[in-house]
Amino acid sequence: MLSFAVGIELELIETESSVGSFNVDIYAQEAGTGRKVIIENQLEDTNHDHLGKVITYADGKGAEVVVWVVARARDEHRQAIEWLNQHTDSDFGFFLVEIELWSIRGSLPAPRFNVVEQPNEWTKAIKLSEGLSETERVKLSYWTKYREVAQATPEFLKVFNPQKPSKDHWTTLRCGTSAYHIALLIDTQHGRIGIEFYAPDDKEIGAFPPFQRGGLAGLAYPLLLRHVYGYPRFEAGF
Repeated sequence: MLSFAVGIELELIETESSVGSFNVDIYAQEAGTGRKVIIENQLEDTNHDHLGKVITYADGKGAEVVVWVVARARDEHRQAIEWLNQHTDSDFGFFLVEIELWSIRGSLPAPRFNVVEQPNEWTKAIKLSEGLSETERVKLSYWTKYREVAQATPEFLKVFNPQKPSKDHWTTLRCGTSAYHIALLIDTQHGRIGIEFYAPDDKEIGAFPPFQRGGLAGLAYPLLLRHVYGYPRFEAGF
């Protein structure tokens, strides 16, 4: 649920992860990109001590994303997180999240996360676009619009969390397992888009019947099987 609230698919690396003589509550990474994430839980009102801790932990872990989960965010700490988002580049993001416990019709209490401060993706995208080539700006604009459409589509959000926009020619969708990846592609040189299925740890998946020529005959677009470092990638271009 926290992943859904902040719009980042998280993969756990370690809990109570050491940072010098201290421990950060949760050390994680963003699925697909590997961006490091720290999550600090403070089940009380925010204070200066924990604000300093999250910055220290982020530096110690080389994290690009900070998620500070609290019972109640004081105004001065909201403003501090807003300031950090405004004065850091597009690689960094700071989230301040309030947690509540909800119970419906006598059910067991369940957490509800309310994001009260988060990166301004539009502002970050403007900063990122500075100094980019024209081709890179096209890719950034494309993925920015894609993310806007994806976040406005409930059916999509039930299955996937769109990644933040980038200048890359690809963005990743997860399949519910770290064993497989789905990548959306844009080819600015030829004016095409495509989809790629990648199994980085399974050299044998290409031998499964669904991926044989006969099982793919009904596809509207040809599926190309390539091997990268010995592992299969299935690509469909439009």
